[in-house]
Amino acid sequence: MKDEKGNAGSPIWLIGDSTPKRWENDLEYPLDERHPVIHNIWTPIIYRIQKRIYQEKSIMIDMNNDLFYIRNAVTKVDMKPGNSDKCWQKTDLNEQLMKMKNNINKYDPQMLITFGAFAFEFVRRCSESEFEFKKEKYGYWGVKKLRKEFIDAITDKKKIVPLLHVTISRRSWRKNHINFTNDDKGNYFDFTADRLYKRIMEILKI
Repeated sequence: MKDEKGNAGSPIWLIGDSTPKRWENDLEYPLDERHPVIHNIWTPIIYRIQKRIYQEKSIMIDMNNDLFYIRNAVTKVDMKPGNSDKCWQKTDLNEQLMKMKNNINKYDPQMLITFGAFAFEFVRRCSESEFEFKKEKYGYWGVKKLRKEFIDAITDKKKIVPLLHVTISRRSWRKNHINFTNDDKGNYFDFTADRLYKRIMEILKI
């Protein structure tokens, strides 16, 4: 499986979690469209954004071109830390962190959309302002905390924008819709697409 898809010079990066271990040899690239994960976590959002852009501008943005650079936080699921901060010091994980940090510094993307708690914390640790915040342990970021970070990122135009990973499609899906939108009847996909729309329009200069 390739480590990336698209052009790293793209202004928007999509950062997944890790390669599905069981399907590592069957997938071509991170967030491969043949695997259901991307359609559970990103397709419903980008569809809503595409629809709105088309309605307003009569153009479509395409996941298959170089508008987005796509990769996972780590190349192997075994590199993810356990529930201890010391696990972040693992040699292979630290190497992945440094590689990502160097690439972020080199290409300077305007927005890093992360999927899930691990990817969000991983990219936080790669940011230039890493000494300005507390490094959280694996498992710290729940849905409500990610919601706050998402709102702050959109409001303050921060570079790192957290979205949910597969938790939005598992047995707690309804609870996660409610917790992320802070609305008993909330729709996570509508909520995030509505707020991402303007940022993506500005960044892509559409």
